[in-house]
Order: sequence, then structure tokens, then C-alpha cells
Amino acid sequence: MRQRESNGRFGRNYSESKRHRTLRLTDTAWKTLVQLAEQHHLSVSDLLEECVRGRLDSLAGLSEVTGQTEQVGEAHDVEARVQERTAQLKLTNECLQRELANTKNLAEEHRRVEQALRASEARFRRLAEANSIGVIFANLSGDITEANDAFLKMVGYSREDLYLGKVRWEDMTPPEYGHLDAFARSELRQFGVDTPFEKEYIRKDGSRVPILLGSALLEGSLHEAVCFVLDLTERKQAEEHRLTLERTRQLEVQMDELQKLDRLKDEFLSTVSHELRTPMVNLKLAVHLLEHATCQEKRELYLQILKKESSREIDLIDNLLDLQRLEAGARFLQSETITLKTWLPALVEPFYSRAQLHRQTFTVEVSPTLDTLTTDRIGLERVIAELVNNACKYTPPGETIEVRAKFADSCSHIELSVCNSGVQIEAEELTRIFEKFYRIASTNPWEQAGTGLGLALVKKLVEQLNGTIRVRSEAGRTTFTVELPSAPPL
Repeated sequence: MRQRESNGRFGRNYSESKRHRTLRLTDTAWKTLVQLAEQHHLSVSDLLEECVRGRLDSLAGLSEVTGQTEQVGEAHDVEARVQERTAQLKLTNECLQRELANTKNLAEEHRRVEQALRASEARFRRLAEANSIGVIFANLSGDITEANDAFLKMVGYSREDLYLGKVRWEDMTPPEYGHLDAFARSELRQFGVDTPFEKEYIRKDGSRVPILLGSALLEGSLHEAVCFVLDLTERKQAEEHRLTLERTRQLEVQMDELQKLDRLKDEFLSTVSHELRTPMVNLKLAVHLLEHATCQEKRELYLQILKKESSREIDLIDNLLDLQRLEAGARFLQSETITLKTWLPALVEPFYSRAQLHRQTFTVEVSPTLDTLTTDRIGLERVIAELVNNACKYTPPGETIEVRAKFADSCSHIELSVCNSGVQIEAEELTRIFEKFYRIASTNPWEQAGTGLGLALVKKLVEQLNGTIRVRSEAGRTTFTVELPSAPPL
């Protein structure tokens, strides 16, 4: 039992410490060693030690064990060498497979590059052969070494002229475009391409052709370039045609405006003539009646007519003169400080009786927050009086007239407004209501007669006061609003 345990512990490998050699035993050889060890009453390790020392060389069966052991060792050595060679061949095969894959990828990439190159060459060939775009190969010295038919047709030269050196882009460029060519050369040297720009070439027959030119240096060259030339003749002609049409339309509009102004002038002259003639006729008639009046009462009546018509004539002449002075900038401001709470009601007081006569409701409202205003009093009084007079003139009976004064949304300005109901001005009329000589159309030209100067005069006066005026007419109400700075300008 002790020997078997020892044999078991020994296992199937035996190491010779001095020779450092390992014996690998088959199952049959192991059984033979165990039998021999039992016969000699030794353990397998002791048996092998005795054999090594030469003490048991004549033991039967040991040579068989040794032979089997050596055969096993040789078999295992061969197997190890086969496995090692197999691993080497496998690694070599993997390397070959990778190389083959890389070769295929390179071939595919080369095929794609060749296809792209052929496609690019085909596109460039089609571009060079195109009839609409000129293509030239030129140098920065002004020579053209090659050109397609489209370019030669564009400039009127033949291919023989090209080969004889008669076609030079520098010679074909008018002097006024020299600075553009110089800038393009600078861009080519710096960036390899230039920004396309417009210029002209002088054709062989001396005429000029407008072009759009773009260039790029050839690969690896600092002097040779390929240029693309686009003929702009049709585009320029289309632009000129468009400009001609536009100028024609502008002239037509100007003619319409001149005709309108001419009509307005005629209407103005007719109105002024009527306004000037009517008081004069009335004055002449009143004088004649006054001469033949037989009683004092009639004399007083004719004197009142004379006074009224004289005032009317003077007012018309004053309006014309004032408007002329305002347009010429010959009227000077005289600033005064006025108290709005007392000034405005007193200004419109004369209109109360007129409103009552026409059965109109007349109201005045001044915001309690308003105090004083420094402005040209005479000019402002004329503005308010004209607006209130128009309101009284055009407001139907039973409607209202409102005059208000208040601060604007910002306390830096004051609003003075005149609003009347029962009247609405059409939108197309509002845009021209402040024009000189303009009068709103009426079925009766002499109804509420006027010169068309009142609102034009008002607008000029307001602008001279550093203010603005606007009008709004909707829902049967028309409001004129004058906005003035609450403090005088420095």
C-alpha cells in the first residue's frame, strides 16, 4: 500500500535532477513499471533511481518500458513541431488574407479614382466645347495659349489668329479696366483664384463685348491659368431694355403729375380769379347802389357789403403773400408765452355765435394740467382759426365741433385738436389734403368756395413752429391734430 501511494504521488512524470530530462510514459509502460517495482519490492521512483545508477540494467521488461518512453517522447516532440509549424502557417495565411484584402481595396479605390477622373475630364471637355461659355488658357503676361470656339466667336478672331499670337487678353482689354485686371492678378498670386468680375473685351472689328471673367491658376503653376468667359451681351441688352421701360414709366408718371399740376394750376387760377373777381363785383355793385341810395338804412347796408367784400379780398391776397413768404423762409417767429386756459377759449369765442346760427354744438376743453406754452402766438392763432373755420364751414346742422388742448402721450409735447362730426373725408383725399391748391372734389365747384390754400398754409405754419399736423377721418368724424413741443427749442 505504501508503495502504491508513493507510486501514485510520483505520477507519470519522472525528472532526472542531474540531467534535467523528463520521461512521458504511456499507460502500458506505466503498468509495466508498477509490476517491476512490486516484484523488487521497490517504489517506481526507487526503481528508476536504481536503473539510472546501473544497478538494474538486466531487469526484464525495463528495456521495453524505456523504448516505449522514448517513442512517446519522440511522438510528442513531432507533435509539438507540427503544432508550431501549423501556427506559423496559420499566421502567414492570415497575413496573406489581409494583404489580399488591402490589395482589393486599393484596386477598388484606384478604379473609383479613374472613373472620377474620366467623369471630370468629360465634364471639362463638354464645358470647353460648349457654345455659351468661353474657355481660355492664358498666362499672367497677357498671352492666350489655347481657347475654345465659343471664346473665339465671342471676340471675332479665328483659330489661325490664335496660333499666330494675335489674340492677347491684355491687348483686348480697354484701358479703363486695367485696375480690375491688376487686382485679379494679385488675387491669383495670393489665393490661386480670383473673384469673377465684369469687364469688356475689344473685338477684332473694334466693337466691345461685355463679359464676366473668372480665373484659376493651373496646378503647380504660378503663371499659367485657366479662365472662363461668359458673354453678357444679352443680359446687358435686357437690362438696358428694362431701364428704358422703367424710364418710360417714370416719364409717364411725371407727365401725369405735370398734367395734374397743370389742371390744379388752372383750377387755382380759376378759383383765385373767381375769388378776386367776386368781391370786386360786389364792391362795384355796392358802390353803384350806394350812389343811388335814397335812405340812410340802405346806405348802411351797402356800406356793410363794402366792408365785408373788402375784407374778403384782403384775406385772399394776404393768404397768397403769407404762403409765398413761408415757402421762401422770409417769415420770422416772435415767441411769446401764452396761458392756454385763457388764450384758447378767447380765441374761439367769435365762432360760438356762428355755430349757433348753423345749429351746431360748439365745445372747448383745456386739460387742467396744462399751464403755459411758449411759441409764436400769431402763427398759432392763425392755425387754430383756420381749422375751426373749416370745421364750422363743413359741419352739417345738428352735429358737434370740439376744440381740445392736452398733453400728448409724452409730456414733452402738447396736442391741440379740432374735431367735427357728420363729415368724413375719403382716404385717397387725406393723402393730398395739405397740398397747395388742392381742393376736395365737389359736385358744386363754388359750394363753400375757397382757394385751396388754407390747409397748405396751416401745414407750413405748423412746421415753422417745429410741430406736426395730422388728420384722421373715420366713422363720420374728422379730427385735425397739431402737436407742438411744450418747451421752446434751445
